[in-house]
Amino acid sequence: KGEGQSNNNNNNELKFYFKSDAVLRIGAKLGNFYGIPLSPFAKVANAFVPTFIRDTVYTAVASNRYNLLGKKDECRFDADGKFDERFLT
Repeated sequence: KGEGQSNNNNNNELKFYFKSDAVLRIGAKLGNFYGIPLSPFAKVANAFVPTFIRDTVYTAVASNRYNLLGKKDECRFDADGKFDERFLT
């Protein structure tokens, strides 16, 4: 399964997730992303799509991420240009 547990020195429980389980947990917490409601999609995918299928898709996307999305020298997440002055051109 894509979930694990570990104990740190304070005996607080830590959980970690792998591949599609991690992505779906993040999607469930994000809510809306560019107007797309990720939370319901993540919950449905987690409930109805078997882990081996989700992980196969995850691996395919991860292996081809540069072909799908391209490779950039910078990582900008300000579509409105609010932080343009902070980037060198």
